[in-house]
Amino acid sequence: VQRVISGTTAAVNTSLGGNAAERHYNVTKGLSYAAGVIGGAGAYQATARMVSKHNPYNSAVRTEAKEIQEIQQMVPTTTDHTGAQSVVKGAVRLVTTNNKSWIEAKDASGMTQVVSRYGSGDSSIRSGQVVYQDLNISDGQLTQYRNGAKASPAYIQDSSGGKININRSINVNPNQLVGN
Repeated sequence: VQRVISGTTAAVNTSLGGNAAERHYNVTKGLSYAAGVIGGAGAYQATARMVSKHNPYNSAVRTEAKEIQEIQQMVPTTTDHTGAQSVVKGAVRLVTTNNKSWIEAKDASGMTQVVSRYGSGDSSIRSGQVVYQDLNISDGQLTQYRNGAKASPAYIQDSSGGKININRSINVNPNQLVGN
């Protein structure tokens, strides 16, 4: 197994662009897909688990994926009249497609960056669609942003960047995507 992954690393290193999280995702999905074509869904799932454990990008992803406290320090925050601190709405969000999910954070200067590893997506999302969910940080956990007692809805963006609320939940736990 280790030799297969080492050989694969050399082959894919030149063709896999992006950061370590993206490379980790591409190696896992690529090898899993190949196994699935040959052996079916069971082989796909077993290979995905095995490759995730032995992926050559694991240590780099652990270094790049930020911890929740690091995310909280990099994004703008507000304090309400009771003294409770929260992330500015839209500064941290879960981004989900039908096959991939990740967390983006926007710092005070407006720069947005991926601050998590890539995880599985939500298969109920239409191919090509991107769904966003604003997140807050509460008690050291990423939580859905709330407008009072009500959770703010997931949304898609139109071509001009406007938000279009959608009535659906996202089947991804953002806390599993960050460093620990």
